[in-house]
Amino acid sequence: MTLLTLPQQQPSDDPFAVAVARQLAGQLRSDRWAPTRAGVLNVWRYFDEIFTFHHGRLLLRGPNGTGKSKALELLLPFLFDASLRPSRLSTFGGSERTMHWNLMGDGYPHTTRVGYVWLEFGRTDPQGAAEWFTCGARLSASSNTRTVDATFFTTSSRVGVPGGFSLVKPGNVPLTKPDLAAALEGHGTVHSGPEPYRKAVREAVFRGLSDAQYEALIATLLQLRTPKLSEHLNPDALSEVLSKALPPLDPAGLTEIAEGFERLDRSRERLSALDAEVDAATRLAERQQQYARRALRRGAADLIHADAELDEVAGEAARQREAHAAAVAEQAEVTARREELERDVALTEEAIGGLRDSAAYREGQQLDQFRAALREAKRAAEAAEAADTARRDDATGDAARVETRRAELTSASAAVERTWHETSALAHRAGLAGLVEPLADEPIDQARALLRGVLLGREGQVEEVRAAIAAHARASADRERAAARREARAADRDETQATLTKARQAYEERVAAHRVSIAAWASACTVLPVAPVAPVLADLGADEVALASLIGDVTAEVRERIAADHTAGMAADRELLAKRTPLSAEYAALTRRPPGEPAAPAHRTASREANRPGAPLWRVVTWHEGVPPATQAAVEAALQASGLLDAWIRPDGSIGMAADGHDSFVASMGAVPAPGDSLLSILDAAPPERGEAAPVAPTVVRQILNAIGYGETAPRHGAGVGADGSWRLGLAYGSWAKPEAEFLGVDARERARQRRLAELGGELATLDAAREKVAVAIAGLRTERATLDAEAAARPSLADGARALEAVQRAELRLAAVQDQLTGAESDLAAAEETARATLRELTLTGSRQSLPTTAGDLEQLADALRALRQAGEGWLAERARRDYAADRLADAEEAAARSTAAAAEAEAALTAAREKVDAAQTRLESVAGAVGTDFSAVLDQVDVLRARAEGLRRDERALRPRHDELISRISDLNARAEAAERARDAATAARDEAVGRLARLAGLLGPDAGLETRLTGLGAVTATLQAARAIAEECGRLPHGPRHLRQDESALADVLHTIRESLTGYADLAMEADEQCDVQVVSATVDGLRISPGQLAARVTAERDETRARLGEEERALFDHTLIGDTRRHVAERIRQATGLVRQVSAQLEQVRTVSGLGVRLVWEVNPELGPGLKQARDLLLADPSTLSDDERTVLHAFFRARIDELRTTGAATGWDQQLSEVLDYRRWHRFVVQMRSGGEDWAPVTRKQHGAKSGGEKAIVLHLPLFAAAAAHYRAAPEAPRLILLDEVFVGVDQMNRGQLMEVLTGLDLDLMLTSDQEWCTYAEVDGIAIHQLIAGDADGDEAVTTARFVWTGQDFLPADEPRTQ
Repeated sequence: MTLLTLPQQQPSDDPFAVAVARQLAGQLRSDRWAPTRAGVLNVWRYFDEIFTFHHGRLLLRGPNGTGKSKALELLLPFLFDASLRPSRLSTFGGSERTMHWNLMGDGYPHTTRVGYVWLEFGRTDPQGAAEWFTCGARLSASSNTRTVDATFFTTSSRVGVPGGFSLVKPGNVPLTKPDLAAALEGHGTVHSGPEPYRKAVREAVFRGLSDAQYEALIATLLQLRTPKLSEHLNPDALSEVLSKALPPLDPAGLTEIAEGFERLDRSRERLSALDAEVDAATRLAERQQQYARRALRRGAADLIHADAELDEVAGEAARQREAHAAAVAEQAEVTARREELERDVALTEEAIGGLRDSAAYREGQQLDQFRAALREAKRAAEAAEAADTARRDDATGDAARVETRRAELTSASAAVERTWHETSALAHRAGLAGLVEPLADEPIDQARALLRGVLLGREGQVEEVRAAIAAHARASADRERAAARREARAADRDETQATLTKARQAYEERVAAHRVSIAAWASACTVLPVAPVAPVLADLGADEVALASLIGDVTAEVRERIAADHTAGMAADRELLAKRTPLSAEYAALTRRPPGEPAAPAHRTASREANRPGAPLWRVVTWHEGVPPATQAAVEAALQASGLLDAWIRPDGSIGMAADGHDSFVASMGAVPAPGDSLLSILDAAPPERGEAAPVAPTVVRQILNAIGYGETAPRHGAGVGADGSWRLGLAYGSWAKPEAEFLGVDARERARQRRLAELGGELATLDAAREKVAVAIAGLRTERATLDAEAAARPSLADGARALEAVQRAELRLAAVQDQLTGAESDLAAAEETARATLRELTLTGSRQSLPTTAGDLEQLADALRALRQAGEGWLAERARRDYAADRLADAEEAAARSTAAAAEAEAALTAAREKVDAAQTRLESVAGAVGTDFSAVLDQVDVLRARAEGLRRDERALRPRHDELISRISDLNARAEAAERARDAATAARDEAVGRLARLAGLLGPDAGLETRLTGLGAVTATLQAARAIAEECGRLPHGPRHLRQDESALADVLHTIRESLTGYADLAMEADEQCDVQVVSATVDGLRISPGQLAARVTAERDETRARLGEEERALFDHTLIGDTRRHVAERIRQATGLVRQVSAQLEQVRTVSGLGVRLVWEVNPELGPGLKQARDLLLADPSTLSDDERTVLHAFFRARIDELRTTGAATGWDQQLSEVLDYRRWHRFVVQMRSGGEDWAPVTRKQHGAKSGGEKAIVLHLPLFAAAAAHYRAAPEAPRLILLDEVFVGVDQMNRGQLMEVLTGLDLDLMLTSDQEWCTYAEVDGIAIHQLIAGDADGDEAVTTARFVWTGQDFLPADEPRTQ
């Protein structure tokens, strides 16, 4: 490791450092922090340089290459945000100059380097003592890596001053990390990373800024630091910078609402869980319903089948029993017939026996035997003759077959020869003769295997060449298609180019016409103040957005003025109406009835309703004629002051207290008449009103009046009044006066009423006149607003131009797309041509390698020859096999012919012998017959007849035996069948009953979930259950219900149960149990200990879900009401009003700057029209009094903010309700800043890129710098104690001298601290009350490249040297 040893220099011995410390201590502010010093130690070509601020300002000046911008890069805002990203360090925002390069680059000779950068702020506490804050970073790098190790620190101590600390140790070596930690122990912190450091800086000197505000401030500083900032204007980016400078909402005010929305989220999560549970329960119920229907359908089918089976089996049992009875009857008949035949045979045999016992038969008995022998010999001869004929036929047939087989063999041999010649010829054609011809001598199986092998090999070679030909053909076709596409794309390009030219021409024509229309419209406007600027508006005709924005602003200003006047008028009318309403009501009341009674005293609490018996004194008395008005007024005043005037008199004058409260009473009971005059001398009891009874008896009234003394002054009596307004009640006395009587007497009350009516009439007339004047003004405003709306609506639209522009843009896009397609088509054509060449090479090589043709036609001819060879070869092999088979069959036929010839000879010899035996028996019979008499012949003939009859009877009896035996067997079988059928009937009955019971049980188990219209209750009886089964079968139609389908449903039901079990965990315990009796699976759910079916579960969960959703909606609306009408609304509205005032104040400061040409700049803060009309309406409603909002307006507010929240949730732009509400309610996002400028007497107009680019360099700088100055100043308003630094690199390039002074005056007026760089500027303006100026000097004659400084101070009046240049 190489350690750099810096030039030896002790901070405490540096006289300049001591002088600066004293000077800075005298400049410290008490209201906020301000930058005092900054330092760079051993970084780049700064070896140990300290920069000193004067009044918080510092200018670094010098020629290019002296490190002005480098100082900014190393110090600010790096020491604020602790980011080593090159784009944050570089003033140009590039990535070329990294911190590693700052340490190790630019010719640094060593392998490692350690440096420090630091920044110092100061202020005084309330007692006047100096406070300091220093933040900095230790930077180390090595040539072996590309990274920099940054160690950040903060401290309340100072660098390089007495009582402070040093960043180098003895030997002038920069401190290591442990050394730094030790140096800061007790008064500083070495931070673990950038984030803790950044937080410490923010909380120490930028207290009041949130992390987001702090980041926005740094972004503003970075933008201000950009060299030649004025060259590039981005209105949107500038608006965003300015918006972020406005005070944000206080997060603390959103916490309670965020918690409410989080509660809603939890409710939504519960609702979502309920939705999932409903879905799960519904899936289960639907699956259960299908299963239940199928199971019930199967049960119904089983019952219907069992019933049908029972009917069939019962019928079969009856039929079998009937057949059994018929067979028994027939067997009896057959048995009787057999017995009858046996009797006839016995009688016949008896007759034959009698004849054989006769003498005649005995004499010719031998003749009978010879006859029998002859008959036997004839039968044998007949049999031998039949056998001989058969054997001769066999021999003849076998001989014929031998000849046939011999002919077949001859034909097969000829076919073999023919097919072999064909095969040989085709083998020559296919070029395979040398491989095929040797096969003629091979055994047939070997020949077949070899032939197939030869053919397969050659066919494979053909397929390989065919594939190569196909590949080349495809490549050629692709090349042709690519060429065609290229030509088509070229034609499209030419056509699109022509279309674009026409579209541009059409657009320019429409824009020209639109400009004319705009000028004419503007000149005709009367309410909109656009007539004077008609040419300007015409020039903007092509920029519809700018034109609409400008006119929209003007329209908005006029509309706001009209609205303000209308609001003021309506407020005035409401104020006048508020004054008129009670007067009008009083006037109307007075026209209907007399004026009211005297004001009730404070002690009265009892009710004086109309039904209360009695009346007050003033109501039951009247004046005598001739009593002067002055006396009447004085007496009424005295009575009123004493409390007697309104005292209550009971109807009978009795004494009593009010039961319902407190009141004053006067009674006649016990009243003592006055010793002298009494009120009775001037007052009397008033007569009752027309048609009514007197509320108090006149005598009672007179007694009371007589008891009250009267005189010029109040007499000394228990109660008395005087004509001078004096009064006395016991020990109490006093006096009062009033101009005239109001209550005593009907006339007095009427005079008072008329007087009040006159007063009210005058006041009402005045108010009505004022309201009429206001109404006329409001009507005029309405007319003006209607005219304004009509003029705004009549503004010519560039709709045709927009469509023409869209056509141009579409044509341009189309041209770009077509050009891309043409480029792609050309690339595809080149690739296709290369592919075609490659496939051709491959085809040639493959054909040469296989010795095969490379043209498709020749190859197909060869392939045809191979197919023909395969067919011929198979035919040859088949003919060989047929020939061998024919030879085998010929041998078999010859052998069979030899055997049949021998058998025919044997049969012929047997026939000859049999015929000889017949001849011999015939001869013997004839010789004996000649010797027997006539009697014997007759007897013998009778015996023959009887024997024939007996034989016939025996045949008949034998013929009946099978039937008899069959009937016996049939009877047994039928009996067994009948018994089986009867048992089957009984079993079917039991099966039917079992099916009835099973269906009834199924209806109980699964019926509620099946959702069938068929009534499934009360089953169990055969008829009712059978009817239900038929109804189920009819309702379910063709629903498959076999065992396989049922098992599939059970499997699916189990799968669903397994799938949803987790979804319903915690709500219901699901179970699936087998019912052995019905052979079904029964699913149930247990909820709160209650066992229910899946259908009931689905209904229960759905009801709970719907109830939760309704409750959630109510809670959400209540929360929105609380948010948008309560403290949050007030907070947002206050922020908007605060921002409006701030922008107005800052804009006023900016407007004071004028260039020589009269260019001025101001800021306009407006609702962003790009966010839709709903935003402005919602903003206006937020600013309105919530008590005046209608339900529809509240709904509009709810819908707007709900849509914004939903949008944030969809885009995922914010997480957590604190952040979401901050986004939704961030009023800064609702508005935009528009920088406007004007020259001379022109109107204010928004600054566009085009307008900005057309200005001079100085004017562009002013237009862009002023808003950014305002943004920086606005940022610092949130942290009143923070330093107010801004950074300007190459300050005010192109700005003339006068405007520079004005800009510096703005900076001074905004109370901003400065760190500036320039190669020409000195900042010696009268508008600047002080600034430190460091002239940077790089290198000297002996080759030292260290940067040094010459220091000066501008005091606002004098330019003074601060010190001599210091050698590093």
